[in-house]
Amino acid sequence: YIWPETVSRKITSPQGARNTGIKGASTNHKGVDIGGVGTTTSVLATKAGVVITSALSKSYGNYVVISHGPGNTTLYAHMSSRSVKEGDTVTQGQVIGITTIKMVSKDGDIEGLGFAIPSARVKFVADRLIAGEEIVHSAFGITVDRRHLEEGGILVLNVSANAGAAEAGLRPKDVIVAVEGRAVSDTGDLARITRSRGVGDLVDITVRRDGKLLDLTIPLVKAEG
Repeated sequence: YIWPETVSRKITSPQGARNTGIKGASTNHKGVDIGGVGTTTSVLATKAGVVITSALSKSYGNYVVISHGPGNTTLYAHMSSRSVKEGDTVTQGQVIGITTIKMVSKDGDIEGLGFAIPSARVKFVADRLIAGEEIVHSAFGITVDRRHLEEGGILVLNVSANAGAAEAGLRPKDVIVAVEGRAVSDTGDLARITRSRGVGDLVDITVRRDGKLLDLTIPLVKAEG
């Protein structure tokens, strides 16, 4: 492995025990925060591999995950831009993005990463790359309210007429309270599902409608854009 940039060796938050002062935050930092790199620094792949995630998230901003082989990945987060996409093969030292980064080395599961890179996502992408298939992003075919609901769940604002969700019975103003039997509260929970499922896969959801709970099965569709 090489260092992921060439400007700074300043570690602002090392790997190991830490106290962020944030209630509920992990006290075991699994990554390394690098400071002093400015906003135009190139982020480099520390080792050759295949990009299995290139996305924008609320927690990590622009981030990239590279697989270097079974059980071995690196994650680069908090970038202002990304220059690689899922499925790209990268060489050691190749520029994958720009600006301040956090790097996480992974051997097995990483506590505290939430839904950023679930193992199911790694398997989903890896299986398709091995099979020579295109990575096609899936979606529920709905628009939801990103605001937090005090009573929990995710409010559906619109259901695409061409999506299987409409045919399955999902309606605007429904509140999605669970997906695959697990409670949900924000769009990150929905993304966790779509990142590990393909177009046409069926997903069981529970919605609250007029004070009653209904179980629906939604076929995922191809994401727009």
